[in-house]
Amino acid sequence: MKAYDGGKFANIMQYHSLYFSAMAYFVTAQEEFKVANEKSTGMGRVVTLWKRTAAEFEKAKPVIGLIPSNYQENFNTRYADVIKNRDKAVKENSTIYFDRELPIESIPKPDCQNFVKLEAALDNLSSKLAIEEKLRHIVPPQVRVMQMELKQKLQEVINSNFELEQKGEAENKKFLQTYGLP
Repeated sequence: MKAYDGGKFANIMQYHSLYFSAMAYFVTAQEEFKVANEKSTGMGRVVTLWKRTAAEFEKAKPVIGLIPSNYQENFNTRYADVIKNRDKAVKENSTIYFDRELPIESIPKPDCQNFVKLEAALDNLSSKLAIEEKLRHIVPPQVRVMQMELKQKLQEVINSNFELEQKGEAENKKFLQTYGLP
């Protein structure tokens, strides 16, 4: 896998895993920044979130040189946004809010459920398509032949099991009668 396409594919996959992990922190930090501004509290946690986001982006930096430049441009833009927002949060916290910053390790990983719109897969699988109702009576001849063969095979299996069961019951009855038991 690493040798495929000169390692570009593996590097791009690694970049994506690091980038989207960092973007999860980015989205969380943006939302908490808005909430902190509205409620005028919690800016210390927001500063820590922005620092954690910057640290996550830093993890992707070694891979950036190994991938195509269009990824680098996007990364650099996002990273600049992170640094700008981090500095803004630090400045606001030191001049307006005066909240205590948390240790970076105290920020939990984002919950993936918050970043994906989940659809009930079972509902999608069990629901019928509109065209199914129109086409439900149309069965190709090959399928009908297979259905007949399947029915015959199943009937043979059922009959053979029934015969074995009958034979076993007859032997048990004969054995019990030899000793005069009911």
